[in-house]
Order: sequence, then structure tokens, then C-alpha cells
Amino acid sequence: PMDSLAAHEFVQREIRPRRRTAGEALRQLTEAGQEVLENSELEFAASRRAAALRVLLLLGLSVTVGLLVARFSLKHADNLERERRRQFEEVAQAKRESQQLSARLLEIQEEERRHLSQELHDEIGQILTALRIEISRSQAPASAITPEVQERLERAHNLAEKAVETVRDISLLLRPPALDDLGLVPALQWQLADFSRRSGIACEFSENEVKDVLPDSVKTCVYRVVQEALHNCEKHAAATRISVRLRQAPGSLTVEVEDDGRGVDLDGKGMPRRTAGFGVLGMLERAAMVGGSLVFDSSPGRGTRVSLRIPLAEAEA
Repeated sequence: PMDSLAAHEFVQREIRPRRRTAGEALRQLTEAGQEVLENSELEFAASRRAAALRVLLLLGLSVTVGLLVARFSLKHADNLERERRRQFEEVAQAKRESQQLSARLLEIQEEERRHLSQELHDEIGQILTALRIEISRSQAPASAITPEVQERLERAHNLAEKAVETVRDISLLLRPPALDDLGLVPALQWQLADFSRRSGIACEFSENEVKDVLPDSVKTCVYRVVQEALHNCEKHAAATRISVRLRQAPGSLTVEVEDDGRGVDLDGKGMPRRTAGFGVLGMLERAAMVGGSLVFDSSPGRGTRVSLRIPLAEAEA
């Protein structure tokens, strides 16, 4: 009993205080840990709110910058579009003015050709004809002149005749009177006959009820396009036969010049890759003047066909 009592007292004196102290320490430690945990949760929540706020600020800033950039881009795009339209209008206006100027230059050129043709035929042609007549009259009394003078007069007479023919040919090339006096078909027939005589190339001509009441601009366009096509055939195609077909249908006039020459190489737009001088450009400009279209059909070794189509008003057709 004494040992039990001593043990009990020892427990009461030594163990229980220590247990209370350990419990109190554990409680304090638990409270401290709980406080640290709560503080950590508060700091984490604060950090999360701060991070969310920063994300929202960055997102708002990004959206604002994006909107500003988009607005600036749209404004810049609008400015570029307006500038592009302005430049396009300027180019289109310049093209229209260039076409009008080109058409006016061609009209002036035709008027000058008509004037020069008349002057050559009426003035210089008459002077040369009178000179030829005077030389012929001087040759009449052959007994009164020496053989040497007679020979010189004969040469002068031949030169006068040659000059008359040259002036007549130049006058016809400048502006054939048949185009104004007789119409398009007789002028083309004369042109082909003269071309065949000069070049030795056989020419065929066919027409389908072409009316004489065609505008002067249309007649001139057809005549000059055929003239340039014949010139190209003679100079570049090495052709032996040329066919010219003229057709008039309701609302249009079509002329085709086809040869059996060496042909030409066409580009992606259907135009000859190699053009000598400004011949093809002149043909295109003349076609554009009357609202027409010019088409080339050719390939190396199989000849060339040039087709001109001109729209006609109902009164003209």
C-alpha cells in the first residue's frame, strides 16, 4: 500500500503537471499552426485576388490596345482604299483622255491626208500633166530639132509621166478618192488590186451586201486596218495569197484579212509578241475609236487571220 500511495503521489506530483504542460504546449502549438494556416490562406487569397486583378487589368489593357489597333488599321485601310480609288480614277481619267487625244490625232491625221491627197492630185498633178503636155508639143516638129535634143525631150517626157504616176500613187495612198466618192467596197477593191500589182501577191475579195451609208469614221477604220494588215503581210508574212472578207450583219460590220504566210506567235492576250513599229497599236487604236474589237488568230507556220468587228447603230445597219 505504501508503494501504491507513493506511486500515486509521484504521478500527481510529477506526471500530471507534465501532462498538463505538454497538453498546453500542444494546444498552443495547434493554435499557432491554425493561425499560421489561416494567415497562409489569407495571403493566398490576397495573392489570388491580386493575380486575378492583374489578369483583368492585362486583359482590359490588351482589349483596349486591340481595339485601338483595329480602329487604326480600319482607318488606315479606309485611307488606302480611298487613295487606291483616287489613283484608279486618275488612271482611268488619264486613259480616257489619252484615248480621246489619240482619236483626235487620228482624225487630224486623216484630215491632213485628205488635204494632202487633194493638193497632190489637184495642184502638183495638174502641173506635172501640163509639163508633160508641153514636152509632147515640143517634140512635135521633129525636123526642127536635133536628135540630141529630141532624146533629151523624150527623157524629160518619160520623167514627167513617171512623176505624174508617182504623185497619183502617193495621193491614192494618202487618201483614195474612191473612199469618199464611191464608198468602202470600191475603195477596198482598188486597194487590193493596187497591192497585188505592187507586191505580186494574189488577193481575193468578197463582200456581203455592205451598205454605202456607213459613217466616215467606220469606212476610214476598215480601210486603214486592211491597209496595215496588207502591209504586214507583205513585209513579214512571206505570204502567197491573201483573202479579205467584208460582211455586214444587223448591228455589226466585220472584216477579216487572212494570209497563208509564216504566221506569228501570240501572247496570253492574243496579241503578236513581236510587233514592228506601231502598226498593231495603230490598228487597235482605230478599232477602239469606233467602239470595235480586233482579234488575231495565228500560230507559227499556219498563217494569220486578223478580224475587225465594229458595232453599228440601227440606223447605220
